[in-house]
Formats: sequence, C-alpha cells, structure tokens
Amino acid sequence: MLYLLHVKLLPLPCHKELFYLKFICMNLIQKLRYRFDNSLSRGPISVLSWLGIVILLFLVVSSLVIIAIEAIVGLDVEKRTSFWRAFYEGFYQLFSSGAINWDEPSMPFLISMAILCVVGLIFVSIFIGLVSSGIASKIEDLQRGRSKVMEKNHIVVYGWSSKIFEVLHQLILANESVAHNCIVVLANQDKVEMENAIREKIEDRKTSEIIVRSGTTTDVDDVNIANPQQARSILILPNETEHSDIDVIKTLMAIVNNKDRNKNKYNIVTEINDVSKIAVAKILGKDEISIIQTWDIISRIMVQSARQPGLSTVITELLSFQGNEIYFKHDHSLGGKTFKDIVFGFSNAVPMGIRRRDGKVLLNPEPNTVIQNEDKIICIAEDDNKISYSEKSEIIIYREAIHKDVAAAPAKSKILVIGWNYKAPTIIRELDHYVLPGSELTVAASVDYAETQLTNLKSTLSHLMLHYLQGDTTDYAFLQSLKLDTYDHLIILCYDHLSLQDADSRTLITLIQVRDLSEKLHAKFNIVTEMLDSRNKSLAELAKPDDFVISDNITSLMMAQLSENRELLTIFEELFSAHGVEIYLKPAADYVKLDTDINFYTLLEAAYLRNELCIGYRLNNNQTQPNFGVIINPSKEEKIRFSAGDKVIVIAG
Repeated sequence: MLYLLHVKLLPLPCHKELFYLKFICMNLIQKLRYRFDNSLSRGPISVLSWLGIVILLFLVVSSLVIIAIEAIVGLDVEKRTSFWRAFYEGFYQLFSSGAINWDEPSMPFLISMAILCVVGLIFVSIFIGLVSSGIASKIEDLQRGRSKVMEKNHIVVYGWSSKIFEVLHQLILANESVAHNCIVVLANQDKVEMENAIREKIEDRKTSEIIVRSGTTTDVDDVNIANPQQARSILILPNETEHSDIDVIKTLMAIVNNKDRNKNKYNIVTEINDVSKIAVAKILGKDEISIIQTWDIISRIMVQSARQPGLSTVITELLSFQGNEIYFKHDHSLGGKTFKDIVFGFSNAVPMGIRRRDGKVLLNPEPNTVIQNEDKIICIAEDDNKISYSEKSEIIIYREAIHKDVAAAPAKSKILVIGWNYKAPTIIRELDHYVLPGSELTVAASVDYAETQLTNLKSTLSHLMLHYLQGDTTDYAFLQSLKLDTYDHLIILCYDHLSLQDADSRTLITLIQVRDLSEKLHAKFNIVTEMLDSRNKSLAELAKPDDFVISDNITSLMMAQLSENRELLTIFEELFSAHGVEIYLKPAADYVKLDTDINFYTLLEAAYLRNELCIGYRLNNNQTQPNFGVIINPSKEEKIRFSAGDKVIVIAG
C-alpha cells in the first residue's frame, strides 16, 4: 500500500527519469565489466597491473582511514600518524608482515596494520601465483617454438618429411667452412619431437646451428616466424600426403606475397610431383624459385641407371657435398682460349662445360668453342679452391694404349619392370627414347590398373613393344615363372598405393628373391631398385643390387645443391634429359687396352678423340666398396690398369 501510494504521489516524468537513469547505470556497469574482463584476458601482465592498482588504492584508503580515526578519537597532534608514514608502514607490512618500526603506535594504526598483514598474505599469494604462471606460460611458448627467429643470412627449411634429415646433413656439409651457419626448420609438428628426431639422426653439426620452430607453413604469420626476409636461401619440403603439391604452392604464396617481405629476391627451392602445378608455382615464384619435378627427374635417372649399372652412384657422388661436386669457376686468363686448350690444364679438376654471361650452359662443347672473358668454366672438383688452371709444357699420354676403333653397335633390349606406381608411364616413355625399334618391355605387377595404363601407353611409343603379366611380385614361384634370365635390364618399382614403409618392405622382399634367382640362373642382367625412404638404404645394400635409386635421397641432394647455387638447375635438366648431353658408363676396353698401365690423361685423350669428356671410371672388382668402385676426378698422373668389366665414365651427346 505504501509503495502504491508513493508511486501515485510521484509525478509521471520522474518515473521515466529514474528508469532512464537506472538503464544508463546498468549499461555503464556492463560496459565497465566488459572492459575489465577484456583487460584480464590479455594475460598475466594485465592482471598484475590491476593488482598493483588495487594495492595502491588499498594503501591510500587505509592511510586516510588511520588519519581520520586518530583525529576523531582526539589523539594528540604530535602522536598522530602522517599520511606518508602510514603509507610506507602499510606497504612494508603488506609485503613483509614484519614488526612495526614505531615506538608508540596508536591503536587505530595497530588495527590497520593487522588488517594489512592479513590482506598482504592474500595479495602476495596472488602475486606469486601470477608470476609463476606467467613464467610457466612463457616457457611453454618457447617449447612450442612460437618465438620469431632473429637470425640473418640463414637457411630456412619449411616442412617436415623423411627427406629432412638428408637435407640437413647436406646443408651442414655444404657450410662446413662457414664460421657460423644457421639452419631454421619450421613445420607443423611438435617442436620437442622435431628436436629429438634431429638430435638422434644428426650427431655432428660441425659449424651449423639448427633452430626449430613450430607453425603452419601455409599461414602467413607463421611463415614469418622463420624470418625468410633475411634468409639467403629457402627450401620448401613437400609433405607425404596426396595434397603435397597444393601445400607447397600455398607455402610459396605465403612467402612471396607476404606484406612484410623486403625488396631483395628470394632463392627458393622446392619439388613438385604434378607437372600441372609447376606452371602455377612458376607464376608465383617467377625468377625467385627453382623447381625440381620429382617423378620426372627420378624416372629419367632410373631409366639411365637401368641401361648403365653404377650411374646412380655417379650421380649421388656429384650431387652430394661429400667428395666431388660441380662448381663454376671464373678465370680471366682463360679468355680467348678454346675449350680443347683447357681440358688438360686443370690438375685437380675436370672441366665439363662453359657457362656464358647470359646464363646459357654448354656441356661438352665443341673443341674449338672460344671462351670469353665473362664466361665461367663448369668443373668437377673436391672444392672450388682446388680449381686452378696452369699450362703444362709436357703431359704424358700413352697413345699406344688408346683404342680408336668404334664401339659395337647397340642391340635390341628386353626389359622387365616389376611393380607399378605413378612414375611407371614416365619411365616407359623415357626408355622408348633410348632403345632400338623392336625392343620389348614386360611389366609384372599385382595391381589391376597397370594393364589399363599400359594399353593407353602403346599408341605413344615408337620403339617398345609392351607386355603385361599380373601376379604377386613378392611370391617366389611367380618371379620364377618370369624367366628372368631372358632379360637384359630389370627395374623394381615401389607400389604407390601402400604406405612408405610397406612399399619399401615389399620391394626389398622382391629384390632378395630376384637376386637369388639370378644367381641360380647365372643371369647377367642389371637391377635398378627404387627405394622411397633413404633409411632403408643399408638394407638394400645388403641385397647387393648392381645399382639402386633412392627417390627421396636424390631429390634431397638436388635441393641442397640448388639452395647453395641455383645455376645448377640448368645442368641437372641437361644431364638427366633423354636429349642432349648425358653421363654414360662405357666399357673401358672400347677406349684403352686392358691390363696395361696408363694414366687419366690417356683416358681424357681417348674420350676426347670421340668428342666425349671423361670424368672418371668404375672398377668392376671394387663394387663392394661404399661407392661401388666409382671414382670421379681421379689423380691425373697416377697409374691405373683396367680389366674386363671396368667402365669409363664420360659425358657425351
């Protein structure tokens, strides 16, 4: 009743004003609470700031209360507490809970200090909790690898796959002479797990430091964590999923289209499987990117290795930073000379071509090709500082040991391919470029779609006749039925519908049984075996294949080489193409007399008489050695003696 009477007595406008005032107050309180909640969510620093404000206000209020109470109770003026003394003692009591530094404190002062002592325990507990949680959070962030790298002139590797360890190993070897080399790895993996894996696989880092960061390689902000703007080279490793090419392109976009990038050109190296994606990558990367088309390069190497046992070992030697490599050497003194003039002038290197000023590469050029002042000589050597030209007045060449007869004409080939994957059609098309018309190729595989793809291939081939046999390629009886002794070359491929390790396991089982059958049949064919994971290399070596290609190992070596010198891409494309200049392993008996002491100068001359460049040889009786008897850039004057089965390694058209 009283409420209703009160409402009736109040005028209507007053009710509206109260309503609006209440609404405004509620809205203001909600906004303040929202702002307060947002500030607290920003982290420990914000919470500590609010805690400091509360403590400051509490000390000010408590000091004013002490002064007011002492005045109310009529305490003598000389015994009253000053504001600053109350503030100081309160602060001291709040954080130390110690004795009061006053001879005759007043009762209000003592009560206030007691309250502050209790409140101080609460505040200190909160403060310690916030500080410890903040430190723990920072340590967790560091462990997650989210802090930005501040290195300069470093190497960045985006992505994580089985190739990462070989890539890192080669980059370490390449920069062994650098005082402080830094390699930054950023991938969408746990940082601690990546560090442990690298630590386990790479024990000796020489002068290199490996920094690991965790992040999404396709995210613009995460890409910046590795500081690509100041890196001297960037490698993008594709993952081992069916969308690897798309992820590579996304990572490339995040790098080149980044708002934080500088004006300097990048040196980006990556590999792509699908040829249709290469055009997109080149549009994005322009002249800043070097692209390795994985299955095309590997297919060409497998084809060349199938025809020439030992070739993959030669290629691995040239691509690895251990042993001999390909270098570009500029020497003003060579200007005006012909290529023939300089072939015998490098005591610790083998010249293999010329790079013109405009970037054009001439491998095994015509003998009368004139070297211009701006040209660089392409050499094979152990190190670039060992490449030096000097005109020798007298070079010993055993001309009586040189064979000038033309080698026997090649014959038709019979090739067996065991297994099937996406590289098989490319391998078959490449083989068609090398063999004579009427040569035969048989595919033995356990997948149905292989026969369909072979049927579609027939119309595109000029020289090969194709056959298909379906069966379990890990079954000894099926392999025995293939009559292996009737073939000249044998290629074992991994199945791509299986996981990486399962595919390699089936390949190893097939390889072991094929080797056993070849020994029982006294077959003389050579075997090229594809291994997907370089970690299975030692297992493949136990099976003693004549030659084998490790896919991720070859591409890893190429990526590491291109990260140091992008000019090598033109050479790789030339060497691994069916057209133009290639590396060959030819019988030594076609060049020099067997069982006769000669030197490498004699081999150089014998090859040069055929418009070829000799870069080394392969000794048949040393195939159990780590390089399977392959020796690149040997000593020029050291005596050597060849036997039946030995090969000469040459570069020829």
